[in-house]
Amino acid sequence: MEKQMLNTLIDRTLTRQEAVRQQISVSDDEVTSAIDNFKQQNGLDQEALEKGLESEGISLEEYRERVREDIMQSLLVNRVIRSRIIVTQADIDAYYQAHPEMFKKERKYHLRNILAATEADARMALSRLDQGLSFPEAARQFSVAPNADDGGDLGVFEIQTFNDTIKTAVQPLKKGEYSGVITTGQGHQIIYVEDIIETGGQAIDQVRDEIQDILYQKQAEEKFTKWLESLKKNAHIKIML
Repeated sequence: MEKQMLNTLIDRTLTRQEAVRQQISVSDDEVTSAIDNFKQQNGLDQEALEKGLESEGISLEEYRERVREDIMQSLLVNRVIRSRIIVTQADIDAYYQAHPEMFKKERKYHLRNILAATEADARMALSRLDQGLSFPEAARQFSVAPNADDGGDLGVFEIQTFNDTIKTAVQPLKKGEYSGVITTGQGHQIIYVEDIIETGGQAIDQVRDEIQDILYQKQAEEKFTKWLESLKKNAHIKIML
């Protein structure tokens, strides 16, 4: 903990020195405005703010200086780092695809299946499907499951409810496509995607600006950390404990 606090102090000192060197200054009015914005965003009045600071052992003047340094650091980052940050459309697309839990629609599958008595029967059913027999009719002819008379209709499911074998078979399929013969604890099956139902979520065009901000901030933090490390290498730091 002490080492972390020491590193933080060194970082803030170097940042402040560099900001002064580059003639970056923050007025008292700018500090007051930033604090007022913070109070408004968090529903605080001056008394509540000061009580919160007191509980953390921080005086109001110390807090104002921290806010001043934070603003100076932000201005310094904009001056030193901003020109080095590049966020491409490909970066945005990749982030969108890599974080479906944040943006993607909820996907459900309406499925049918054929549960054959033997693997040979399942292969025969698959052959007939390849020849053009409709899946509901193939289910009526070859399936031994209770839903055979309904054309193998299983209903609608979310992907996470499937076991790994079914999930692996279903995920690549599009509407109107069927799997090969798969073996599960129930027996030999063929799965058919009757429909894919998507609800909610956000299209990528709706969240491009949001993703760009996320990637910009990530790059800014990474580049600032590297830049700060270069400052440390060139600085004369003497620790006296």
